[in-house]
Amino acid sequence: MSTEGIAIRPETLRPYLDWQPPSTDEIREVVRRAGSPTGSEICDYVGLPRRTPDGKPAQGPRTVRKWLGGQVPIPYSVWCLLCDKAGFEPFWRI
Repeated sequence: MSTEGIAIRPETLRPYLDWQPPSTDEIREVVRRAGSPTGSEICDYVGLPRRTPDGKPAQGPRTVRKWLGGQVPIPYSVWCLLCDKAGFEPFWRI
């Protein structure tokens, strides 16, 4: 098994108007390259709440699992933040 991971398609690394959403495998690969943060760490990094104001669990970690599982598409802004954490050039500024 290769330790290099999968290639990220260039279409996913473009400004929003030319962007194509990443596949589930590409999302997982970027998370791996970002240091394999947990769902809660991803929530903290991208600004998803883990707890409601009254201390109850929020939907943030569940949403991350849905992105990683391919049940819902990942938002462009979140993709950009994860790519930044993984060390990609800031393609959204081009």
